[in-house]
Amino acid sequence: MVPTFLGPSIILNNLPQLTGYNIPLVSTLERFQVAGCNAMESLPALPSLTTVSDLRVFFNDVLSDCCVIDEWINNPNITIGTAQVSNNAPGCLSLTDIQATCSPDPCANDAEAPTISC
Repeated sequence: MVPTFLGPSIILNNLPQLTGYNIPLVSTLERFQVAGCNAMESLPALPSLTTVSDLRVFFNDVLSDCCVIDEWINNPNITIGTAQVSNNAPGCLSLTDIQATCSPDPCANDAEAPTISC
């Protein structure tokens, strides 16, 4: 099965051997979807990305590193419309799981962050 690129969308569905992607210079996407890519452990960055209207990442058995999603959401120069993340490996189970894994609360343990005012 071949990845589907429909105009301003990237849809990677049911590609069990896919371990990653290298997508050059894409800035605006209507939809970015990764589903059923059961060999993919992490989502590579899209360095030129500025807008994703619909982000969907689900049912990827070993996908545990979704920190790029956290980077996109926390980057004021990137606009994310809707985001759905579910049924992946721990670390990428949901948006809350991604945030806890990739952007842990620096005030959770003041001994580790003595220069931060909590």
